[in-house]
Order: sequence, then C-alpha cells, then structure tokens
Amino acid sequence: MKVRLANASDEVALLEMGRRMHAESRFSRYPLDIDKLRKLIGLSVADANVHCILVAQGPGNVLAGMLGGHVLNMFFTDALIAQDKFFYVLPEHRGSSAAMKLLMAFQRWAANRQVREININMSVAIDMERFDKFMRHTGFTCCGSNYFKAA
Repeated sequence: MKVRLANASDEVALLEMGRRMHAESRFSRYPLDIDKLRKLIGLSVADANVHCILVAQGPGNVLAGMLGGHVLNMFFTDALIAQDKFFYVLPEHRGSSAAMKLLMAFQRWAANRQVREININMSVAIDMERFDKFMRHTGFTCCGSNYFKAA
C-alpha cells in the first residue's frame, strides 16, 4: 500500500469513494451534491500548500482510502492547525495498512506546513469504537464529542 497526493486523474475514483462514504455514513439522509464534491477535489488538488487529498493506493493501482485536509488558523490565534475534511477507507481495505499510512502521510504534510496541532474528527458515525481505538493507538487524544439533532 502506498500513499500519495491525489491528482486530477483520480477524480472518478475519489468521487466513487465519496459516494460510498456518504452512503455508509449518518449523512446518507442528505442528498449528495457531486458537483460540490468535484469542486472540492479540484480545489484540493490545485492548492496543495493549503489543501490536500491523500490517497492510499493498493495493488493494481486501486484506491483503497482517502484523507482530505487543510491548514487554517483558529478563531482566536494565528497559530496554524491541520484539520481533516474527511478520512475514509473502503470497507474491503479496513484492517490493511491504508488508514495508518494515510494518517502518517497527513502528519508529514502538516509538519511541512509548520502546524501546531493536527485535528481529526469523527462526525460520519462509521465504526466509531474502532476509529477511537485506532486514533488512540496512533497517539491522538480524544477531546470533546460530536452531537447532532435533526431539525
């Protein structure tokens, strides 16, 4: 399994992974706007200084997972942090090295941008206990919770 920055030729595979992530997540009750997702991919590929999409590529050059993120400052300081937008590994590749390699690559990408902190959120509600165990195993600390209520 190798990890690299996504490029424009990955758009079809990224859109398909996005569809699968959406269908598996708690957000499946909302309509998926493919054009909006396509624009996000384009922005992230075009401006790798602030945005990134990392992909895990398995045998046969098949994409197994993706982690998108960006660098920003918090509302109260100019200190930079790296924040994920999405972190998803296809179900058939869970348990492989994809998630670990994506996270390690995101940490390197963030370090190259001299961030003070890396934030990874869990808001999609996919296998939350397994994700929590993975994140703690990789040295992350849980801080807070995500809550939602349909309006």
